Amino acid sequence: MLAETTGCTGVGVDPDEAELELARLRARGDGRLSWMNDEIADCGLGREFDAAICVGATHAFGSPGEGLLRTLERMHEFVKPGGRLLVGEGYWRQEPPQEYLHVTPFEGHHLADHASNEALGARTGWVLIHSEVSSLEEWDEFESSFLREAEARSAGVPEDEDARAELVHWRSWNEAYQRWGRDTLGFGFYVFELRDRPDAVA
Repeated sequence: MLAETTGCTGVGVDPDEAELELARLRARGDGRLSWMNDEIADCGLGREFDAAICVGATHAFGSPGEGLLRTLERMHEFVKPGGRLLVGEGYWRQEPPQEYLHVTPFEGHHLADHASNEALGARTGWVLIHSEVSSLEEWDEFESSFLREAEARSAGVPEDEDARAELVHWRSWNEAYQRWGRDTLGFGFYVFELRDRPDAVA
């Protein structure tokens, strides 16, 4: 955990109390961390942080297709000048097949390619200082983890209809990933540094 390795303090914000409880458990009572059960837009935090992290959660700032842009714009409200932002965001490795889009919640405009994600920082007052992408092996492990967890839950409560429905969902999702998604959907990590802020991008 970042707090353990660096000694930093931090605040975690999430509207889902169950997710916060998992975070508290993983933090093992680390007093350097605090937690807010709130929407990021309503949390009341100011421009007081040296760094911010938003991995796989740009939907908190904007609808699909504009989440990364809005995240980069809104993070000006929280990160001090000279501070840094780590964003984790999906991207298209190739033009998504229509068959893949039909069986997932994605539409073609929901994501851009990796280079476009990198370039978006310059439009919003950030300088890209590092980026990297998940390997296929890492992405395979991430995607398959949902199916494994659903299989374990269903086996533990074989009469639970919700568990069975969840298992059907993740089997379908995994099949689509193996057939189309593995070559189509990637995940990138982007580290930006905040410089002079330009006018907000509409």
